[in-house]
Amino acid sequence: MDKSMSNLKLELVQWLMNIEDSRSLDKIMAIKKAENNDWWSGISQQEIASIEAGIADANEGKLMDHQEVIKRYKKWL
Repeated sequence: MDKSMSNLKLELVQWLMNIEDSRSLDKIMAIKKAENNDWWSGISQQEIASIEAGIADANEGKLMDHQEVIKRYKKWL
């Protein structure tokens, strides 16, 4: 991490320590929570179903070797 990044973080920490307004802190917490959201909660039901179907296929051994995939889809690559 470069020095300017460290300085910016330190400045933000100092600023946060001096905030007394709960609405401002609530807004900052909302930003923090938005940054920490898991990508899974942001995808559609159709995408979740597709991922789960792929996992089920893999668990059942319905897999294809990478070389076979390359050979099969070569014309689109």
